[in-house]
Amino acid sequence: MEISAPTVAMATVPPPIGGSIACITPTASSGRLPHPLPGSGTRALARPELVKGIETSGTRRTLLPLRKKARKAARRKLLAVLPQVKRLARAHDLYAVCLTLTYKAAHMHQARDLSTFLKRVRAQIRRLYPGVPFPYLSSLDRAERDSTLDGMLHYHLVLWLPRGFRLEHDRLARWWSHGSTWTERCRNLRNWVCYITKATSAVFPAGARLYGYGGLDLAGKYAVGRSGWPVWLTRLIPYGEHAKRMVGGGWVHMETGAWFESPWLWTPRGIRLKAGPGWWIGHPAFKRWGR
Repeated sequence: MEISAPTVAMATVPPPIGGSIACITPTASSGRLPHPLPGSGTRALARPELVKGIETSGTRRTLLPLRKKARKAARRKLLAVLPQVKRLARAHDLYAVCLTLTYKAAHMHQARDLSTFLKRVRAQIRRLYPGVPFPYLSSLDRAERDSTLDGMLHYHLVLWLPRGFRLEHDRLARWWSHGSTWTERCRNLRNWVCYITKATSAVFPAGARLYGYGGLDLAGKYAVGRSGWPVWLTRLIPYGEHAKRMVGGGWVHMETGAWFESPWLWTPRGIRLKAGPGWWIGHPAFKRWGR
């Protein structure tokens, strides 16, 4: 059976505010694709890359136990933030501090408790060190029932502070009045991030922010956002340009308005490439797998 190479046909989708979007969909006639969008046929590959979701922070909206998948997503996101924060720390001579904020009782938790604490720390740093950024990572956890904390909710944080700035006990007591605090100089950042995002079956309050980060510059925000793109998309869109996930599937190139669809397809027999064999060979998006 002969499989012809796909070409590109243009269609129209409902335009967004302020412009229109060119929707690229494949057809089954001869020609060459300017972008690796599949047409017909399937081909299985050993190491497929799938479209992944992107989050800047997690929010728990139910009282169901936290799934391991959500914790893994938090770990991937915070580990992607880490290199950007280290770059800022080197540029502004910051040092890292591990901090734990514990509640006296679970019913005391409010959704804005952490943001209020961070605003107080940020205001103090801006007053003493104008122009110095305040990067941070955060994760919500619940202690085991048989531990010293007996199931209490607590936030794990990593704060990057200017040299000479200290988190004194009396300051922390004023800024965090909901319970106790613990601080220590952070010497192995990656291990600490992996620890605060460990898998747990604990139940969290509705609306609780499970993890988050802040204090990055524009370059850092872009790098973290791009790290959540699927690999095939990063090989199609040059670094510095932007893409946005569309409702219903696919990605839109914000600079050109072109729409890209994942070349991978879920089937009962596994994950397969949508297009027939041959068209993707040699394309930069698929050099990783070769022929």
